Amino acid sequence: NNSVERELSDWPDRRRSQVLVDDLETMEIDVPVPESISFDNSPAGKIGILYVIEGSRLGGRVLAAKLNVKTPAKFLLHGKGKPLWPNFLAWLGAKNLSADDTQTALNK
Repeated sequence: NNSVERELSDWPDRRRSQVLVDDLETMEIDVPVPESISFDNSPAGKIGILYVIEGSRLGGRVLAAKLNVKTPAKFLLHGKGKPLWPNFLAWLGAKNLSADDTQTALNK
């Protein structure tokens, strides 16, 4: 298990990389070669990054509603009907972050 899977027990349900690949392949777009990226691995840094990743689901639903019906949207609609956002907020609320940790998370 990676550290995210240890933090969020439902992480396997949250993963979206394969559905993004599926959408790109359906649209006959080459899948980009993954690049190595370094992130702030502090607990607060990870929380900030996860907040952005999970919050992007909400924007994805808005974008999906504006798409042509034939446009692949597995990525944008991933997790629809599952309580991923409320569960994430419950997890986040249980973190009891300090003011410094909150600022670090917000800066990610």
